[in-house]
Amino acid sequence: MRHLSSATETVQGFTGLRALVIGDAMLDTWQEGEAIRLCKEAPVPVVRAVSTTHCPGGAANTAVNLAALGAEVTHVAFIGGDQSGQHLREAFHAAGIDDCHLIADAGVTTLHKMRVIASGQYVVRFDEGSTDSVSTSSRLQMLESIATLYPKSDLVVVSDYCHGALSDDVITLLGQLQESHPTVLVIDSKSIGRFANCPATMVTPNLQEARRAADPDMAPDQPVDLTQAYEIGQKLRGMLRTSTIAVTMAEQGVLLTAPDGEQSHVPCHPVSRASDVGAGDTFTA
Repeated sequence: MRHLSSATETVQGFTGLRALVIGDAMLDTWQEGEAIRLCKEAPVPVVRAVSTTHCPGGAANTAVNLAALGAEVTHVAFIGGDQSGQHLREAFHAAGIDDCHLIADAGVTTLHKMRVIASGQYVVRFDEGSTDSVSTSSRLQMLESIATLYPKSDLVVVSDYCHGALSDDVITLLGQLQESHPTVLVIDSKSIGRFANCPATMVTPNLQEARRAADPDMAPDQPVDLTQAYEIGQKLRGMLRTSTIAVTMAEQGVLLTAPDGEQSHVPCHPVSRASDVGAGDTFTA
């Protein structure tokens, strides 16, 4: 009961916290329908559309999760002036998040992942969007927003999908701000090694991301057992300026490496529906 009470108090403690989320905002779309027959032109299902659902994805998913926990959330990200960007703004309004720091740029198309599901079966995913051509003025606007908001925040979450929001200039600024205005800083990046000099409270790579950072020469399809995961956690501790490392391992749970180097394995209860979208973002929140 003591642990349950502590967990409840932790969740309740989010209320009123000022959270700053920085990263690659995406829109997740599910186009669902009924597979009514096979197409004559190719052996694929003909799907009669039933519903379309739009949800914040990527760093935006982390933002809405923090808002759902009760935090006052500000999200700094690039989006396009397109329909996907508008859907993201609408989702933020519904979640009670101010969208004024979503930076719309004419050279950006909003990152968007559309999934087609036919009679409950995942058929295909279409990816679109790019921040490769974001303007210099928008990048400066992002730096100015972060510099202004960081000292006012109780916690900062970085969600880096390596789509360009977390430029080298942003990472350098984060390190400087954390030195001058220490706060809770959690970093979730697909390339965690980029943040080697950024003093963080916690980093949350998944096992594959942690392995790539700790041992780039390891074959990507080589399986990793729990003993090797412990070794990876120790290597990361020597590489990164972070207090705690949480390596997420899907159905195997989480491997924690504490500031003193002590490691512990937190098991989880596998669920029947695997590969849910946004699991890592939700864990980070």
